[in-house]
Amino acid sequence: MISSFLNHSETKTQQNNEQTTSVSKQHVVRRHIPVSAKNSNLGNIQSLLVDSTAESNAVKTDRANPHQTTSNNIADVKKKVIYPNNPSVYRGLKNLGATCYMNSILQVLFHIPLFRKMIFNIKPGEKDEDRNILLHLQRVFALLQLSDYSVSTRNLARSFGWTNIETMAQQDIHEFDGEFLNKLDSEIRKIPENSNFDIISLFKGKYVSVFQCRNVDYTNQKFNEFLDLDLHVKGISSLEESFLLFTSLEPLEGNNQYSAGSYGQQDADFYTKLVELPPVLQLHLMRFDCDPDTHENVKIDTFFSFPKNIDLRDVLIDRNMNAVSQYELFGVLVHAGNIISGHYTAYLRPTPADSWFYFNDSEVHEVSESTAIENNFGGPDPEQNGKNKSYCAYMLIYIRTDYIDKLYFQVSNSEISNELKIYVRDIYAVISMKKEKKERENSQVKAYIVQVADLEYIADKTGRILFESNRTMPVERSMTLEAVYEMVAVTLETHPLFLTIWVVSDNMLQCKLNRKVGIVDDIMQFSFNSNSLKLFVEIDESQSLDNTAALNAALIQSLNPSYNQPFNPSINSNLNLSMNSELQQYEIVVLVYSYFPTFVRPFKFVSTVSVTLDEKVSSLFDSVRVTFDVPDKVRMKAYIVTDTNSHQQPIQIDDCETTIGSCNISNGSVIVIQPNPYQFRPAKDNDRVLEVGSNSAKVSKQDIAFSFMPDFVTTPPVDFLVYFEYLNNNRYITARLIEDPDTHIFLRFPESITVSVFKNFIANAFDVEYNEDFDFMGLYWKNSSLPILSHNNDDSNEKISSILLPDINEIMIRIFHSHSIHDILSVRRIIIHSFLTDGVASTTFAYFHESTPIPALLNLFNAGTKRYLRILQYNGFEISMPLINDKVVADLTNPIRIECIPKDQLNMPPTAFLIQVFQVKPGSRTPIDHLAPFLIHVLENDKFHDVKKRMKKYLKYRKVKESNSRFFVRINDKNVDLSNDFNMYQLKHVGSPIYIGDHKKSQNLGHNNGVKIYTE
Repeated sequence: MISSFLNHSETKTQQNNEQTTSVSKQHVVRRHIPVSAKNSNLGNIQSLLVDSTAESNAVKTDRANPHQTTSNNIADVKKKVIYPNNPSVYRGLKNLGATCYMNSILQVLFHIPLFRKMIFNIKPGEKDEDRNILLHLQRVFALLQLSDYSVSTRNLARSFGWTNIETMAQQDIHEFDGEFLNKLDSEIRKIPENSNFDIISLFKGKYVSVFQCRNVDYTNQKFNEFLDLDLHVKGISSLEESFLLFTSLEPLEGNNQYSAGSYGQQDADFYTKLVELPPVLQLHLMRFDCDPDTHENVKIDTFFSFPKNIDLRDVLIDRNMNAVSQYELFGVLVHAGNIISGHYTAYLRPTPADSWFYFNDSEVHEVSESTAIENNFGGPDPEQNGKNKSYCAYMLIYIRTDYIDKLYFQVSNSEISNELKIYVRDIYAVISMKKEKKERENSQVKAYIVQVADLEYIADKTGRILFESNRTMPVERSMTLEAVYEMVAVTLETHPLFLTIWVVSDNMLQCKLNRKVGIVDDIMQFSFNSNSLKLFVEIDESQSLDNTAALNAALIQSLNPSYNQPFNPSINSNLNLSMNSELQQYEIVVLVYSYFPTFVRPFKFVSTVSVTLDEKVSSLFDSVRVTFDVPDKVRMKAYIVTDTNSHQQPIQIDDCETTIGSCNISNGSVIVIQPNPYQFRPAKDNDRVLEVGSNSAKVSKQDIAFSFMPDFVTTPPVDFLVYFEYLNNNRYITARLIEDPDTHIFLRFPESITVSVFKNFIANAFDVEYNEDFDFMGLYWKNSSLPILSHNNDDSNEKISSILLPDINEIMIRIFHSHSIHDILSVRRIIIHSFLTDGVASTTFAYFHESTPIPALLNLFNAGTKRYLRILQYNGFEISMPLINDKVVADLTNPIRIECIPKDQLNMPPTAFLIQVFQVKPGSRTPIDHLAPFLIHVLENDKFHDVKKRMKKYLKYRKVKESNSRFFVRINDKNVDLSNDFNMYQLKHVGSPIYIGDHKKSQNLGHNNGVKIYTE
């Protein structure tokens, strides 16, 4: 009993304040606990620490206990971790998805100190840790008392047998309260050491139902225990009125007479009275009801007041009985929302003082008394033009006045076991490590090291200009750029003075890293994401670590003040970007590529070149002449690649004898040089094929396709601009032949080609017969019923990009041989999913004249049988209602569904409606088979168990086991579980399908309601 537990606690040996011991006395303090005392025991870390010897002994003696949480080394407990430090408010609970109802009840229970103390003192037993509700509740409470952060209930929910599906489902807070307390009581009673802990008696009361005959001496009394009282709200304006209704006389007469045993049917009076009043009185305000006119559940959000203090003497069986009947309000649980979806919060008095606190999952703050009480009466909201508030009190927590001092006191940390304290420390250690790791990760960036070999390989292999590499190294944001040079030098086994490093952004060189000024964080504005940095590194291969003179010269040059300019992060602003330390400040570095159409792989990276702005563009030709032995007499073209991401075409430099500065060539510019192919054919030995190195960037999967070049255009174009367009400005599309839809080809092609060229490209890819002079190739996008056409049907001049819009990523192809375009455009492609046999679906593509009536289309599928068929339209995963028969094929939108009409849906009453049903993947609303939702009918007075009976046939051939399934609907973006007595007619205008998901088969304990806490 509660009193025995209190007496047991109060007889502990009083602790001397000067002593240091692992166990301290729990004493009852005065009723009014100062606000400053809240969780004040957290201020001194020594109050959390227990004697290390005692801890060590506890670890040794309880090693066999599977529920004990310890460190691998007890010394770990002494390591630096984050501890709470005088929190100014109470702790919140994290919402796992839709667990606000659970969080609110847990806060109510935690803030009844006697309940909390009892939880700390019970034995969790030997049950498997994952399913040990008592252990995980203790841990949640310990964290709430000792923590500085919002506490997760994930492990507690898992101990209920819940998965993510359950934690994402909304539940009724009143149902959860009863289920949880009963389950908790059941688990406690299973353990003999917990015989002194009668937790349920804190909430347990008793009432009597009395049938008293008027004309004969016959009275029948039935006593019932309760954990909470259900009180009517509809048509009632106050709690006092509702209690009077609860105990009022109800006449049983006329056709409603009472059966009085041997006296037969008698006029009688029925009433209910309270017999025993619990210490904690939980009142459930019945704000949800069924509208008799619409058969829909509704929320009653009218005004309903409740007092801070209430006397229940008038509702006792004997008004003069010697019992304390006065109660004080300590908790208001609020529901915000409607019948379908909502959110629960709690207003609580954690101490007998008048301070109220608002608990909204992780959010906790102090509020006024009027905010906690009067504001939650419901009724008209002045701020909403008199419309009723969407939030109002749903449960009330009253404490009997003679129990306030017994229930409310400071719970000392000494009540928390050593094992729980160690668990809290381990949690804080994890939090500390995660925090430090996050800070460390935020302080570091991943630097990608791109070298000349990477540019050579990518250009040779893909024909592209890409700064990509798999070589990375971590660098601190606070690291100096000088240290970056040193770190890269160590990685590449060279001297930092032989390196030049550029920052790469948007696939272009942006600026050179200054060796002496700046830190990594200064250049992060150029990074392609907040945690990565791309660096292009070139080594001066003319130098050697063995060359002392070169090292000394480089060192002297690096100390020259004229080269130690402040770092300027603006793009291409630092003109001192040269490989050669002897170059002047107005010199720049450009990247030179070459294009030789006679090569199998015509695009090559040549080198980086340092030039002055007043040099001629033709001076860049020398690097190509030397590399490929190009004679001086061979003319060359030069192109500036202004956008290496291929969004813009390169620009040809018309006059290569003009200066570099006048051509808008700047630091990091990419120049492509093409010798005249008619004057010069380089030796085949120069068409080197590079092999990928261990650190070179790999080719993306998009390069594995049927490409316009070289698969269709087998030789490189003579002109570099055409090559660049063919290879870089590409589009990717999946293509299928309608005659063979299971076979597809991934196409890569330039968007600049014409529709005519594109169709020949497709014919080549599929190796099919096609003559554009006589045949018509129809391109169908996804569910289109008509082919995509070029404007004025001019395929030879229309670019493919004008008809294949950006959102088209897959096309179907059909070739019509020797047909006129007029005939083709009157034919519609129809995608048909047919369900003509139970459990069997098939998909076909059919072509019908646009004027074909729906009945004629259905007759083709009926094939002389007497089946009743209907056509449904798909809309994503969902299906529409049946189409009427006065439609024609031109009215259809792909895809469609043809199915047999079930016999029980042939002659439905006008009030009935159809609802679709999906079987979905675990933990989601994604259909297992998007082709196979089915329609079931709902009658006016149907409950879900009625509808479920009609579903059995469908569930059978889909191999769905009802016992392992969860049925729910989606309303207002929330999942709502369907209980057997759910009123289905309220879904008529909601529009949600019924979803069938997997549900574990578990034994339910406690009340038979929507909230289930499972056992093994």
